[in-house]
Amino acid sequence: MRIWLEPVVLEVPGDLQAAIDGHPLLLQSLVQRGLSDPRAARAFLDPNAYLPTSPQELPGVEQVVQRLQRALQMGELIGVWGDFDVDGQTATALLVSALRRLGGRVLYHIPRRDLEGHGVNVPNLENLTRQGARLVLTCDTGVTAQAAAQAALDWGIDFLVTDHHELPPNLPPAKAIVNPKFLPPAHPLRCLPGVGVAYKVIEALYQSLGRQEELVEFLDLVALGIIADVATLHGDTRYLAQLGIEQLRQNARLGLRLLLENAEVTAADLTEEQISFVLAPRLNAVGRLADANPLVEFLTTQDESLARRQAFEIEGYNEMRKRLTEDVFQAALHQLEQDTSLLEYPVLVLYHPQWHPGVVGIVASRLVERFGKPAILLCGDNESGARGSARSVEGVNITQAITAQAAMLSSFGGHPMAAGLAFAPAADLTERIARFRQALGYTVREMVGDRALETQLQLSAYLPLEQADWLLAEQLERLAPFGAGNPAPLFAAQNLTLVSFAEIGRQNEHLLMDVEDEQGNGYRLIWWQGAGWPLPEGRFDLAYRLRGRSYNGERHLQLEWMDFRLCPQATIVVTTAETLMVDDYRQETRPLERLQALRAVEEPLIWAEAAERAAVQGRDRNELTPHPHLVIWTIPPSAADLRRAVQQVCPQRISFFAVDPQTDELNRFLERLRGLLKLVATRYHGQTTWTWLAAATCQRATTVRLGVRWLAEQGWVEILAADDQGFTFQPRMGRASADAANLLTELTRQLEESQAFRRFYTTCALESLRSYLSWENKST
Repeated sequence: MRIWLEPVVLEVPGDLQAAIDGHPLLLQSLVQRGLSDPRAARAFLDPNAYLPTSPQELPGVEQVVQRLQRALQMGELIGVWGDFDVDGQTATALLVSALRRLGGRVLYHIPRRDLEGHGVNVPNLENLTRQGARLVLTCDTGVTAQAAAQAALDWGIDFLVTDHHELPPNLPPAKAIVNPKFLPPAHPLRCLPGVGVAYKVIEALYQSLGRQEELVEFLDLVALGIIADVATLHGDTRYLAQLGIEQLRQNARLGLRLLLENAEVTAADLTEEQISFVLAPRLNAVGRLADANPLVEFLTTQDESLARRQAFEIEGYNEMRKRLTEDVFQAALHQLEQDTSLLEYPVLVLYHPQWHPGVVGIVASRLVERFGKPAILLCGDNESGARGSARSVEGVNITQAITAQAAMLSSFGGHPMAAGLAFAPAADLTERIARFRQALGYTVREMVGDRALETQLQLSAYLPLEQADWLLAEQLERLAPFGAGNPAPLFAAQNLTLVSFAEIGRQNEHLLMDVEDEQGNGYRLIWWQGAGWPLPEGRFDLAYRLRGRSYNGERHLQLEWMDFRLCPQATIVVTTAETLMVDDYRQETRPLERLQALRAVEEPLIWAEAAERAAVQGRDRNELTPHPHLVIWTIPPSAADLRRAVQQVCPQRISFFAVDPQTDELNRFLERLRGLLKLVATRYHGQTTWTWLAAATCQRATTVRLGVRWLAEQGWVEILAADDQGFTFQPRMGRASADAANLLTELTRQLEESQAFRRFYTTCALESLRSYLSWENKST
């Protein structure tokens, strides 16, 4: 579920208004970000007003700088060990080029993802020493390299670590360790990624040699690594990103200019979005699928013919990455269609021996976005073992959850939102993964408790689309770069209607959405990756972002579709008497006995659905009539269904029970729905109504419609005719279509929404339920 959080409107101090000349929504956004002080706000908006933090505040920097100075003076060979993602690539290129610029002798190694994995391995470390390296400087890795650091110590090699990953309980025996995680959480250097840490080391080295003016040459690499690693944009991390993006616009290095040229992106118009979706995926594709070592040369060379050849190869790897990602994504969806029980777990754990290890992390991220729960994708076989990637949602520390299953794994590690893990070779690997799935699910349920895993959208303000213009977008761009820790403002427009839409993109993966407001004014938005998602029917509210764009010198406004919610339908309203009596039996441990006691006094009207209707001889929503005493036996699927039932009955007394109909789990719902359709096919010649099925499953009518559509797309039934009231069908056995996966995603969300309301109904204060029982006599 996506929960919209209402805008938090804060008072804008007068001194901030006087200091910052800007649109009221810009000022409100600053205050919402905790920037009420004019000096802090100016430093946030303008990097020239920011006072950068001294690199000496990073523990370990002095020791690393002194050792590098000695190596430069003595002509020692310096080995740089990097990592294969963009953060590691840029950190390696920065260190290599910066040290060579000072006359240093440098060799480097980036491990291959498919052969070595993350971290510093002893065999290739030994290879660096055999080539003559007397010290090894890591970047974006090394803080957990116990074996490698010990081996270096044994060989008499100085092992220097620069890293940003979480600190382990026991640090490696390195000569020096530079890691911002040693600093307090609010420190301005705390959020630096690997390339940021490497830059601060080089900054300290260049300052010690009086050559700090040359540091600007490395800022484009720093910005690329920061944005690609989705680093939190606070303090110096934001400051360096701001400077580096400007450097990319004005004087990007040759290799990056060629990548932008191939993608038809003008460097002068570059934003953090082009870094995230144009540059980073191309460079990451090489690290995921091949050897990233040549990228160091690509990012440092001035040889145009060499750079063009490498840029062409990078495009090839990127296309391969896209194909592999889509293949694995579709295969993962197919697994979920074939075994819907996998969706019942709080974490999606999927495995296939032939999936490419370089793209399982990307696919896991797409599954998280689609299903709103953590996902783990694994590949490998019985002989080599399985390995994979995990991605999570806010509120679930996936690394902590995986740690609880440490006994089942050969290795693991990561962050709260992402992790890597591996299983040792085993003849019963599939069974071990199944046991891991169950154990992990239990752990996450314990972590989450009763609260639903819900994606929250924090609205910045309600803003009609007619007020979303270029001038406002230009003002809000002052808050950029956007990303982790600094999301772009999110606005909501109300009471819109979808007029038309069109698929765009190389694979028709995006949507152009044409909408109208209540006055009939038309607007066009783009919905990135919107293809296949359900579209709004009737009036809806829209969550959107606006960005000011420049293309070939021309400015234009881009409205980006983020989410929608349907507007409440107009209702026929009743007014209940102030003397309405309410009984609260929701926590009754013996509800059937309590119901029998009520019946002994008078015969109430019992609203009960699904299997409970026959059990208590109740009536479903289609059979309700006015009655002085309404018993709500089964928990309704939504607030709207609760309101309608009370309106139909107009009772003077309501007795609330809370019997769970047990139809919110996907498999149970589909099993009951198929059973009902078999009954309809046999007894009623395949003719039924949506409301009958909704009552028989105790679900919303929209949920039933999706369920029937999914069964049709799966090839289990054929819809012969349908309208707003019902449909006619016949059973059949056919093949599943490509649309089944998208329908399954939305069906899962619908069931989770019903489950969330039932949880609220069961646990909320009685007064919260009473709010559904009285209305003024007007339509909404």
